[in-house]
Amino acid sequence: MLVDDQRPARIGFMMMLQHAEDIVVTAQASDGAMALEFLRRNPQQLPDIVLMDVRMPFMNGIEATGLITSEFPSIKVLILTTYDEDAYALDGVMHGAVGFLLKDATPETLCAEVHAAYRDGAYFIPRIQKLFLDRYAMSREAVSLNALRRSRFFTLTPREYDVAKLIAAGKDNTDIARELVIEVASVRKTVSRIFPKLGVYDRTQIAVAWYEACMDQLSQDELSKIKRIDNGHYGMSKQHVRGKN
Repeated sequence: MLVDDQRPARIGFMMMLQHAEDIVVTAQASDGAMALEFLRRNPQQLPDIVLMDVRMPFMNGIEATGLITSEFPSIKVLILTTYDEDAYALDGVMHGAVGFLLKDATPETLCAEVHAAYRDGAYFIPRIQKLFLDRYAMSREAVSLNALRRSRFFTLTPREYDVAKLIAAGKDNTDIARELVIEVASVRKTVSRIFPKLGVYDRTQIAVAWYEACMDQLSQDELSKIKRIDNGHYGMSKQHVRGKN
């Protein structure tokens, strides 16, 4: 589903998405209120993904994202962003969006990113990752809150920690499997184990929790709490894993 108040923009995105045979635009809306109304009237025709613009009349994309992800949790919302809308787009994640798409993306990139979001649930461009870091670095005075958030990460096994870190870096399951030298199915199982430990429900929330806890700023002592050898299994090196295969 495409949601943008500019009709030429909707037409352009539709034409770009036609480059992928398995992507079908099932509905369009010119603002968030119209999108929400369509979904409520057509519960049997819900789209898998909504491409959501930020600045729109009547109901903006941030408010619409929060309502849609709350009422229709099966739908994944991707925020359409430009270089001057990053701050708005970041708020979109806090309202349930699973990632971001640049409006000036090529057809190939657009389709690839939609596929990645559908398959794995989260896509973060480097600028957005930096915004996460900047936003939560500014709130470092909330030490006790960060400690609570970090304590949840300390319950992860080393493998789960590595997967969470790569998710926060914007990697999809295929990239993670390649980097950790494991099967994609193993990545999916690991992600499913991370959810209850962090108290989150999707990959985007893993990334949000990572940046809220300022996990990129761990001390060596804190890192050692996670990077322990767990029964001789997760502590194996990649070379050891390759050797066993």
